[in-house]
Amino acid sequence: MAAMTTKARQTRLALLLGVLVALFTATIFAVGVGILNGTPLLLQNILAMSVLGLILGSIAFLFLFFRLYYALGIYAAGLVLGSAVMISTFLKGVAGWEDLIGLLSYLLLVGMGLALGLLVQLIVYLVQRNKKAKEGGQAP
Repeated sequence: MAAMTTKARQTRLALLLGVLVALFTATIFAVGVGILNGTPLLLQNILAMSVLGLILGSIAFLFLFFRLYYALGIYAAGLVLGSAVMISTFLKGVAGWEDLIGLLSYLLLVGMGLALGLLVQLIVYLVQRNKKAKEGGQAP
């Protein structure tokens, strides 16, 4: 019964994290694109921000649900760094290109965080598997 409670708690925590990441992403985009860039927030823009938020939130949910803590940490760092770079680019203004540069830098940094997080998680998994195989006296 205790294991089920722990699993339910883990699922609720992962779901909460996914929702918070989705809201964070949608809010950052609404503030960045709508307020700082001065782009009108049309229904199509709001829908695109919401879908992106749901996708990024789902990734965070899956990382925590499957206990991929290294991948989650690096992915979260990519999200935060990408958001900071995007907002700072919007604030600087780069001769009319700030919206495109800001969005591309955000997506690039989030993608790099995702890829690097998965790579580090794979390396950790392989090292742990190799250690278990050596301790058991078996070949990997």
